[in-house]
Amino acid sequence: MNIYLGTAGSEDLLPANNRKFDAEDFEVSQDLRTADGTLYKYVAGIKHRFTISYRSIIGSDLKIITDLYALKTILNLKIERREAEGTYDEYSVLFARGLPRSLQQAFGDWRYENISFVLEEV
Repeated sequence: MNIYLGTAGSEDLLPANNRKFDAEDFEVSQDLRTADGTLYKYVAGIKHRFTISYRSIIGSDLKIITDLYALKTILNLKIERREAEGTYDEYSVLFARGLPRSLQQAFGDWRYENISFVLEEV
């Protein structure tokens, strides 16, 4: 499955070697408890969370990800549909958490292990 990430219209193909991809839904909600203890929950919507992990990745491939992270902007995630090659599901996403500081500067073809990042739909 091909996965692309970047600004809309300029997405980069993410390296597929040693990659694991997980998608899950999560509620965007707010809980409120009144003085008598009653719990109220307001659900604003259901969004997607995507986790992309690499067992190992070389620095030049990791640089694609760190450069996108450095943009600090909404990105476009394109995921190729398994059942229809050449068609994609697209999502507007942000990095959900920062990358470890040790990864914010990728070096040449050094090999990095157990790299993971999370994207959340906006």
